[in-house]
Amino acid sequence: TDAAPNTPADGRPGWLGPDAWAEGVQAGQAWVEENPNTINVQVLTGMTSAQIWLYMQQYVSGGLGVGCQYCHDLNNFAADTYPQKISARNMLYLVGDVNSEFIVNLPNWKGNYVQCATCHNNQPNNLEAFGEQFVK
Repeated sequence: TDAAPNTPADGRPGWLGPDAWAEGVQAGQAWVEENPNTINVQVLTGMTSAQIWLYMQQYVSGGLGVGCQYCHDLNNFAADTYPQKISARNMLYLVGDVNSEFIVNLPNWKGNYVQCATCHNNQPNNLEAFGEQFVK
């Protein structure tokens, strides 16, 4: 969160900086308090808003190195306002399928799962185990 705002040369939206990060976290926490039951959740089903918030902070936002507003409309986290949210949803389907259909069947599997940081954010060897509440 200490990095200065930037604009990637490849056209992707940039890191908005620590102020935007804090704004996103505050908006997300307020959303969870106002909406303890999930709205428009299609992948992380069976979880509460608080559990999804924890997952997003620990694995998605941290793994991608982006703030909440990269994918979410801070006024309505349930809305599919931005294409990044749809892409992230599709990636979560992919990760779920890879973990449940491929990784667990490897002969030397030791309980590690693919996660966002496995491919993104220059952490290709990051295969930490997920807590049970995050395993589909």
